[in-house]
Amino acid sequence: MLSTTNEIFSASESQTVRNTLGVVSAVAVVGKKINSDAGHGLNALLGKDSRRNSDVIENAISIATKKLEKKAKEMGADAIIGISVVTSNMMNHAAEIIVYGTAVTLEY
Repeated sequence: MLSTTNEIFSASESQTVRNTLGVVSAVAVVGKKINSDAGHGLNALLGKDSRRNSDVIENAISIATKKLEKKAKEMGADAIIGISVVTSNMMNHAAEIIVYGTAVTLEY
């Protein structure tokens, strides 16, 4: 499945959008370890990358993206354009990842 954050494809690709099927979205919710939040919070204040949290979020984005592609295929899409990723804290110890875009069919 072709997926892009752009509304158009690169000039080297010969595909054009034939039909817009509609918005498609997927959600992944990930939990954070309570006992490690203080250390990660301190790292964030110091401007350091929290590798564990980064890995958790990257994994959640991957899960949500796979769900998104599955839903788009079920709609009959060849591609998803205009993909966006949104994150939010659902509660102190969980984060929500939302991935959405427009499912389209392509003309080759």
